[in-house]
Amino acid sequence: MARRDVRRHRGRSIVVLLMVGIPTALLVFGLTLYATSTITGTERIPSELGSAQASVTTPQPKAVVQTPDPWNGQSESEAAARPIPGYSTEGALDAQTTAIARLVGGTAVPVREAYGRADIGGAHPHVSILVADGRLGFGDKLRLANGRWPARDDEVLVTPAGRHLGLPSHGTVTLAVSGSNHTATVVGTAAVPDGYTDVVSLTPFATSYTGSTTWLIKRAHPVTYAETLRLNEYGLVVTSADVLRHPPSGDQVPPAVAALSVDSGTNGMIVVAGGAMLLIITTLLVGPAFAVAAARQRRTLALLAANGAETRQVRATVLAQAVVLGVLAALGGALLGIAAAALLTDVILPTWRPDAVMGPFQVPVRQVAGIVAVAMLSSVIAALVPARRLGRLDIVGVIRGQSVSPSVSRVLPLFGLVVAAVGGAVLFWAVTTQQHEVPVVVGAIALILGSLLLVPMALVAAARLSSPFPVSVRLALRDAARQRTRSAPSVAAILGAVAALTMLLIGLTSDTTQAEHDYVPQAVMGEGNVSLRVYDESGMTTPASVLAQAERAVARETPGLHTAVVYTVDQPDGDEPTDIPFTNVVPGGCTVEETIHSGDSDAANARCHTYGTSGLLTPSGIGAIPADDLVRRLHLSAAQANAVRHGAVVVLGSAVPARMTFASGTYRADPDTGEPTSMSAARRVGAATVAVPATRANVLATSGLGVIATPETARSLGWGARLTPMTLLVTDPGGTVSVADQKRIDNALTGDAEFYVERGYSREDALVMAILVGAFSLLLLVITLTSTALSLAEQQADQSTLAALGATRGTRRAMAAAQSLVICAVGAVLGLVVGMVPGVAIAVPLTRTTGDETLCYGSGVCSTSGGHGAIIDIPWMWLAVAVIGIPLLAAAVSWVAVRRAPLVTRRAT
Repeated sequence: MARRDVRRHRGRSIVVLLMVGIPTALLVFGLTLYATSTITGTERIPSELGSAQASVTTPQPKAVVQTPDPWNGQSESEAAARPIPGYSTEGALDAQTTAIARLVGGTAVPVREAYGRADIGGAHPHVSILVADGRLGFGDKLRLANGRWPARDDEVLVTPAGRHLGLPSHGTVTLAVSGSNHTATVVGTAAVPDGYTDVVSLTPFATSYTGSTTWLIKRAHPVTYAETLRLNEYGLVVTSADVLRHPPSGDQVPPAVAALSVDSGTNGMIVVAGGAMLLIITTLLVGPAFAVAAARQRRTLALLAANGAETRQVRATVLAQAVVLGVLAALGGALLGIAAAALLTDVILPTWRPDAVMGPFQVPVRQVAGIVAVAMLSSVIAALVPARRLGRLDIVGVIRGQSVSPSVSRVLPLFGLVVAAVGGAVLFWAVTTQQHEVPVVVGAIALILGSLLLVPMALVAAARLSSPFPVSVRLALRDAARQRTRSAPSVAAILGAVAALTMLLIGLTSDTTQAEHDYVPQAVMGEGNVSLRVYDESGMTTPASVLAQAERAVARETPGLHTAVVYTVDQPDGDEPTDIPFTNVVPGGCTVEETIHSGDSDAANARCHTYGTSGLLTPSGIGAIPADDLVRRLHLSAAQANAVRHGAVVVLGSAVPARMTFASGTYRADPDTGEPTSMSAARRVGAATVAVPATRANVLATSGLGVIATPETARSLGWGARLTPMTLLVTDPGGTVSVADQKRIDNALTGDAEFYVERGYSREDALVMAILVGAFSLLLLVITLTSTALSLAEQQADQSTLAALGATRGTRRAMAAAQSLVICAVGAVLGLVVGMVPGVAIAVPLTRTTGDETLCYGSGVCSTSGGHGAIIDIPWMWLAVAVIGIPLLAAAVSWVAVRRAPLVTRRAT
């Protein structure tokens, strides 16, 4: 009977299938996508190790403490690392590789990474370069897709990620690395599963490589966990394929290693919490559909009862329909979710986002089976309430067309109020104190179930307070109160949906507002800067070619923008490793020797370690900015501007002396301790100062410098040979640097130069909020219109009577609109109140910060914050869409839907 009834009433069946199938599909899709994107240690072996047994990294100065899978945690121990025989940090790569191979008893294959820019038709995107010789065999880590392996330093392979950037698959490509351009021939394409490698090369395109090296270990036997611990003593971080496949038991892991594990063991509780919330939400969503089914079948079921059918048989009729529809919806939703996840991971992402890293497609069978079972159970539970009511069916009243809900209980609402209050308190306590998931789930269930027990009383109370409203609204409120078996499930479903939406929106908005509150700008608002510092074989420098190229790029692409160079006093290399040039500020009462800072310097001399190349700061905090730009950026007065142009230096801070002394020279340091051992004659010069408050705005205006002179004054103070361009400031005289100008400049830059424009905190929650509100709004409309359609179907006789008495189509439309408005508005208001509790509870621990937080700028100016309390931001405009806009929209749709005049029976005579 149930199977036939499902086919006969297709509209009702489709509603149930959608209400159960859509949440099931979304959850299965999310779980499958999570399982596929979560790459385990075993799944990382092909992409990270390929055919190798293990990998080791560049040796560290101290012994390593790592978990079996180093991705889960690693650190240094207090003990110094054991020296590797034949290995030197300054040695050649071949010698280092030989030493590593001898230590591990196998073949060591070096792998490096380099970064730069590519020249693609005038654009210069950033590229990641994998430095490896594919001819040595890497397995799945690096495979040749077509062409041949590079045989010379000027030959490269391009990966799918590189092709996505626009790199050619043949011909030549120009790469800018470490400030130099290199033209290479593309000899083929390679498959690299890491998702971010764009180019494969034999060389890092630098005369001296400053990055780290990873060696892949090839040998016949695996690297065991015991050997991993032994290699850790040499300062090596080890990733072993054997250890990833067969992790050691807990008693085999040293206590220091076990303490590094980041696995909290809460995944099982999260699944339980998700399952409980799924059961509640799906039950609420599908409840109105089964209420519709039971109400539409009241007369049929009453006739069955009148002809001798037992109560259990009548109930079984409704429950059987729930079983059939639940099974179809749950299985269909699960299959749809799995298919959508497969389409995304195997077709869409490889085509449109080749840089997205995904593991092998994996369906979490147990979790999916649990979701399907919960979805089926929710269908049965949703049908159980109307099925139980059939046991109290007024057979005579139903056959006569008179069916009214019994009077509301006075005990259940009070019980529901207590349960909701206790549940809300438990939920708020559990979330704000960061308890485990059990009290959170129990509190949430109690809050929602207690609130649902208040729905019948809320409908009755709304009907009793309906006197001031228009006739159509009064009739709708009273009809909802009389027909609670039909209206209560719809109100409950809307309550649950709006409560969930309110909770999500408050949590998301509060978290975003807190991030905006804590945002620290990196430059003056609306201003751009090109970072000129690059790494090359001599370390961090600014080659003249980088500054010249950046200035040409800005002038060529955006001639209307203004540029200014910010210089820093840098520390050049001495003639010998122990000869160290310096330029330091000499505070009053300090000697030049006392301004030299080392790791073992006396704490009593801390006040002498201020600005300078041998002070506490890196970089020195001393620099130069052109006079006009310095005056404009710091809003100096006319007197201050005149002083700066005539040799004064600007100093950020308070209690600044009228004059400041600077010392320049060279000192010799002990190669082991770094302590100064001797000093050449230091040149001491003095300059007048202009004190400026060390506010955040002023620090940003000086690019983090604390002592600033004009370039002319800097040269007169003897800094000329040590002035190094640090940043190229780019400003628009008309306001903020536009996004279009930013893209043009960034595409025109080459090498390691970076262009950044400060635009303040960018809220990225608008799209998510719109998707959430849109999805829930559609859900609310379906629930409301379904309930309104049932009401109008049951009121056909009343509609005919009203039409016979002269009621116009406008009157009938007003009544239909009022039905939708009442059902949706009552549920939305209740849902808003209920959802506030978990929403605020989630926002409190999410946005609250405690403890002192010290923020220091490059100039050495620091500010300390004692944290802040919880930031609660309630998105009233978005919530108004759900609480006000959707009821009005549902009313408008219902008003338009009433088009046909009811059938009026006329007497023949």
